Amino acid sequence: MRLRFFVLAIMATLLLVACEERPSQTPEARDHGFGLIKVELEDLFWNRDYLYDDISHPDCDSDGVFLFPYGGQYYYHPVAIGYLVQKALSDYLLSNDPKYLDYAEKSANALAQRATRSNGGMYFPYNFDFPANGGQLVYTAPWYSGMAQGVLLSCFSRLYYCTGDPKYEAWADSTFATFSDFKNDISTVYITHNDQLSLGDGYYWVEEYPNPVRRFVLNGSIMGSFGLYDYWWVFGDLKAKRLFSMEMTSVLDHFPLYRNPGDISYYCLKFKRKDAYYHQVHQWLLEQCCVYTGDTRFWVMSGILGADYH
Repeated sequence: MRLRFFVLAIMATLLLVACEERPSQTPEARDHGFGLIKVELEDLFWNRDYLYDDISHPDCDSDGVFLFPYGGQYYYHPVAIGYLVQKALSDYLLSNDPKYLDYAEKSANALAQRATRSNGGMYFPYNFDFPANGGQLVYTAPWYSGMAQGVLLSCFSRLYYCTGDPKYEAWADSTFATFSDFKNDISTVYITHNDQLSLGDGYYWVEEYPNPVRRFVLNGSIMGSFGLYDYWWVFGDLKAKRLFSMEMTSVLDHFPLYRNPGDISYYCLKFKRKDAYYHQVHQWLLEQCCVYTGDTRFWVMSGILGADYH
């Protein structure tokens, strides 16, 4: 009996040590310590007070899931499908019509079934080659995006909120794990180090196009980070709160590098391409950052961009 007790005690100790050494601890990065405001449900990104009713598509699979036409073929596009899921959930919460929830579940399930499992996380592949910036870069399938990771993290978190189905919590947990997975060939987040495009070392970034070179795309980084906010909003996870604060720190500090005074802001820091549409998107996203953090500097930054070009 004593031997059995001794063995159990040793096993318990090892389990405690293993828990203390889990690699999912919050990484060290620059952090201004933003507080987060738990907004009302209707104020979450993409939620609104009238219907989108966008659940029927000419290009879709047998379950009605949207398929992205590209190069003469059809693909499951993680961000496009993820946005449709969020819109459908907004419609469901507004109308209580089960057809919207059914559409959201089938669409999210289609992406989960096709996810890449790596380092305990779920990554959502783009299975088509994609040339960017006039062909200066080519993303070769399968490629992965921090924006997609965040959008799907929002989807799974909100699906759990709407249904209470534990599989959505498990999928949210697995997707969240990718936001601190830095030692993976397909990582979609990083902490800056010896990177000539950023302000310096120690900034946490969610990157829309992380490989083969870092571009620091502003809209994709912010949109991807909104998944962290949603995960915190639904589950109260303090690590997600800290990661979101670290991302907001990076956005706030790097804003001057994206601004082009008196003109259109830069889409990314790598190529510094000006895009009028994304200039407006930047304003919209910065305003949402203000809503989530309560920090009016983001609202001021949005106003500055509006004064630069409108």
